[in-house]
Amino acid sequence: MLLQCVGMLDQTQHLRPIGKLFFTMRLQDRHSNLLVQEIEHLCHATPKTFNAMPFKIDEIVVLPAAIPTIWTLP
Repeated sequence: MLLQCVGMLDQTQHLRPIGKLFFTMRLQDRHSNLLVQEIEHLCHATPKTFNAMPFKIDEIVVLPAAIPTIWTLP
């Protein structure tokens, strides 16, 4: 599965505290519905990510081929 990230920060910016961040991850195949088919895997992976990374998901929408999110970063 290939994902494209839209609106992501470059490598040098991710260390600065910035507050809110909006970005969308999209599957390369925009006609796929893999994300909703595999929603259980996403639900299990999210808490594991929270344990490893200090951020909060304020809003998330899981669409068939994209996941737009708003995060609060430390």
